[in-house]
Formats: sequence, structure tokens, C-alpha cells
Amino acid sequence: MKVIFLDFDGVLNHTEWLKENFETYHLHPLNPEAVAVLNSIMRQVEGVKVVISSTWRLDGVAHCRGHLAHAGFAFVDKVIGRTGSNSFGRGEEILEWIRAHQAAALHMDELVTHYVILDDDVFDMGAARPHVVRIDRETGLTLDHVPGILRHLQEE
Repeated sequence: MKVIFLDFDGVLNHTEWLKENFETYHLHPLNPEAVAVLNSIMRQVEGVKVVISSTWRLDGVAHCRGHLAHAGFAFVDKVIGRTGSNSFGRGEEILEWIRAHQAAALHMDELVTHYVILDDDVFDMGAARPHVVRIDRETGLTLDHVPGILRHLQEE
């Protein structure tokens, strides 16, 4: 299984977009253009799933799915969960999710074989850092990031 660990702030919204949409942010907190890029990635990688690693995960998966759907995410059904939270940082939370998922997998196709982390902050990624595609919080997720993301999800 291929997994995208997804941050929201700085990835699916960004500084310039937030400035332009400050008045309506509470209604529409995600940039539809960045979500369209995520849709493009999902279309290009067969069977890819999404796990929320954003602090938004603390509001629940359904909450995150709702905002994603509202911004035009066409693959809400592929959002399969969220990472936990611990004091060791986001990278360790992601690795813990992978370890737990691997231990609970009932079939080979449920094992995580490839993953990428989309985040604007790499400070607390630790051992997961090689899997990060760092997104500039000023611009958010753009088409320029797609080749690097696909490399993580498609390399043999």
C-alpha cells in the first residue's frame, strides 16, 4: 500500500492564499488549487491512501474529510485515518502509525510499501525525514512538487 501523510497548514493552504481569503477562511480553510494538485497525485498513483498527520487530525478524521471534500478533494474515501500524538514529534508519530498498521495487516496488499510525507515543517521528522517532500508555506502544494512526490510513491 502506498500512503501520503498529509499536513494541512502550509500545504493545502498557504500564507498568500490565507491573506487573500482571510475574510472567508473560517468557512473555506483549504485552497482548492492545492487540493486540485492533491487530486492529480491521487489519480496518478493507483491504490494510494491518505493519512492525516496535520494537527487538524485532533479534530477527527470526519472533520478533516469534510474540509477536504468542501475544497474539492475527489478521494475522501481514500482518507483511511490519522496519526496519533506523542511528545516525540511528527516523524515518530508517522513511524508509529506505520508500525501499528504493519502489525495489524491481514493481507500483503495492506502492508505499507511506499510513503511520502507532505509537510511545510521538517524540524521534528527524525528518522522519517528522507520521506518528506517539504512544501513551502508561502506557496503551498503546487504542480512543481508532483515529480518528487511521485518518486517516493513509485520507486521500486
